[in-house]
Amino acid sequence: LSLGGEYGASATYLSEVADPKHRGFYSSFQYVTLIGGQLTAIIVLLLLQKVFLTPDELKAWGWRIPFVIGALLAIFAAVMRRGLHETEAFEEAKKVSKPTGSIVGLLNYPRELLLVVGLTAGGTAAFYT
Repeated sequence: LSLGGEYGASATYLSEVADPKHRGFYSSFQYVTLIGGQLTAIIVLLLLQKVFLTPDELKAWGWRIPFVIGALLAIFAAVMRRGLHETEAFEEAKKVSKPTGSIVGLLNYPRELLLVVGLTAGGTAAFYT
C-alpha cells in the first residue's frame, strides 16, 4: 500500500532514461531504495525507542515523528518529480496514432499472462511474508 501506483511508473521511467547497456542497473535502484526506505524506517524507530524517547513519550507523542518525516519526504518527492522531463521513449510513443497495447490485448497471450501474474504474486507474497 505504501508504494501505491508509483512502483510501475518509476520502474518504467528508470528503464527509459537508461542507455540500453545499463537498463537493468538503473532499474535496480528502484528496488534498492525500496529496501533502503524500510531499513531507514527501522533505524528511526530504534533511535526513537533506545536513544531519544522514553516509552511513555513514545506512546504520548513520539509515534508522530516518523509520520512527520514521511510527510516532509513526500513533499520533497513531489517537488522533485515536477521537475522530471518526459523520456524520449514516451515522446516517441505519443507520436504513434494507434496504441500499441491494451489490457484486452493481453488476453491473446493467456499462458504468458498467467506466468507473469503467478511469478509476481509468488515473489510479492514471499517478500512481504
